[in-house]
Amino acid sequence: RIIRLLRILRLFRVLKLVDLSTKFGDLMMTFTMQSRAAFEFFGIFKLILMVTISNHFLACAWYAIGTSSPLEESWLQPLAPLQDQSAVYLYAISFHWSMSQFTPAPNNFHPMNMRERWFAIGVLLFGFTMFSSFLGSITSLLTHIRNSAVTRTEEDMRVREFLSQNRVSLQLGNRVVTYLRQKSIETKRRVLEADVRCFQDLPGSLHMELRFEVYSGVLADHPLFATLAVIQPALICDACDSIMSQRYLTRGHELFHTGVQCSSAFATLNPGLAYKWYTSPRDSQEIDIGVREWLCEAAVWIRWVHRGQATAMTQCTVATMSAEGFRQLARSHPIAFDLCRVYAQTFADRMGQESAESRVDIWCSKELASELTADALERAGPLGFPLAASEAEMVRSASSKGVGAERSFKGRRWSAQPQVWLARARDAVAGGPRPDYGNEERM
Repeated sequence: RIIRLLRILRLFRVLKLVDLSTKFGDLMMTFTMQSRAAFEFFGIFKLILMVTISNHFLACAWYAIGTSSPLEESWLQPLAPLQDQSAVYLYAISFHWSMSQFTPAPNNFHPMNMRERWFAIGVLLFGFTMFSSFLGSITSLLTHIRNSAVTRTEEDMRVREFLSQNRVSLQLGNRVVTYLRQKSIETKRRVLEADVRCFQDLPGSLHMELRFEVYSGVLADHPLFATLAVIQPALICDACDSIMSQRYLTRGHELFHTGVQCSSAFATLNPGLAYKWYTSPRDSQEIDIGVREWLCEAAVWIRWVHRGQATAMTQCTVATMSAEGFRQLARSHPIAFDLCRVYAQTFADRMGQESAESRVDIWCSKELASELTADALERAGPLGFPLAASEAEMVRSASSKGVGAERSFKGRRWSAQPQVWLARARDAVAGGPRPDYGNEERM
C-alpha cells in the first residue's frame, strides 16, 4: 500500500503543467503575433489542450485508485478479470469518467468505496471550477472574434457607401477597397513605441535611456552622427530622446511623394521600401532601399522638396528624424554646431555640382556621407575642446571607414549612461549662434 501511495503522490508532478503552459504560450506567441485571429484561435487551442492534459492525469489517478486494493469493491469489478481487457480500453474508460466529471455527461462507472468516493468529490470540485473558467474563456474569445468580424464588415460597408454617394469612379474605388482590405489582412510585425502606452508612465531618465537604446544604433550608422556622438554626445542623447520616432508602413503605403515639402529625414529599419523618381517627363527609375539607408538627408541641411516617391513593397518600418528638431538641437550644442554648419555647407556645395536629374531624395549614400564628414572635419579645424587619443581615433574612423567603424565605436562608447553625457556636455558648453544651413537656391 505504501508503494501504491507513493505512486499516487507522483501525480503532484501535474503542478509542473503551470510552468509548462507558460513556456508553451510564450513559444506559440512568437509564431502567432503576426495575426490577431491566429492568436485568438491559439488561445482556444491552449485551453482545450490544458483540459485534455488535466483529464489525462485524473484518469490515471482514477485507475490507480481502482487497482490499489484488490480486496475491496471498486469501480473496476464489472470489468474483471482485468487481464482480458486491453490497456487502451481501460485508459479510454478512465478518461471518459474523468471528462464526465468536468461536463454534465453520463457515465456508467461510479465510485464503490470510500477512497473512490472522496476522490470523485475532489475531482467534481476541481472540474466545476476549471470547467466554469474554461467555458467563460471560450465564450469571451469567440465573442471577441465575432465582434471583430462585425466591425470589419461595418467599416467595409461605410467605405462602399461613401464611394457610391460621392460618385467615385469604379477604378479608383476598387483601388481604395483593395488597399484597405489588404491592410486589414496584414498585421504589424513590429511594435512601435506609440503602441505601448505604459511607456508614458516611465520616469524621465528611464524613458530617455530606453529611447537612446532604441535609436542610437540607427544614428550610429551615419558617419556624421557617429562623429558627433564622440565630439558632443549630449546632442545624440537629446536627438534620441526628442526628435526620433518610428513609422510602420503596410504594403502599398507611401512614405512621401513628389512635390511635397520635406520636414524629416528617414532611415530604413528593415527591407521592403522602394524609391521611384523621374529622370524625364516620360522616363523613371526605381530602386529598392536597403536596411539602415538614409533618405531625404538633404532636408536637415537645406530647404528640400521631395523629388520622388517612396512606397512600401512589403511591410516595413522606418525611423524618422525631425529636420527642424535637429537644427534646434544643434543651436544649443555649439561644439557640434560648428561641425554641422560646415557639413551643411559642404553638403550644399557638393549637391550643387551634381546635375538636376541626380539630385533626388537618396542622393547622399553612406560612402558619400563618410567623405563629406571627413571634408567637414578638415574644414572645421579645432572642435572646441581637446579629445583623448582614443576619441580622436574614433572620430577619424567614424568619418572615413564607414559603418564598420561606427559599429565598433558604438560598442566601445555608446554603452555609457546618457545622463553622464548630458551632465558633462551641458556643464561644459553654452548656447551658440543660429547656424546657416544653406538653401536650395545655391544648388
